[in-house]
Amino acid sequence: MIQHHTGALQMVERLYTEKGGLEPEIDQFATHVDSDQRIEIARMRQLLTDV
Repeated sequence: MIQHHTGALQMVERLYTEKGGLEPEIDQFATHVDSDQRIEIARMRQLLTDV
């Protein structure tokens, strides 16, 4: 699952690299995706260390 969430981060990065996300709604959505995915990755990594 970490790889899956990392893929979402890569998609957001690519969006901005290719000068996308200039529309306010898309920028807000991409920012939320980035933030949410980073939180989920951190949670999953913590679960792995707790095992």
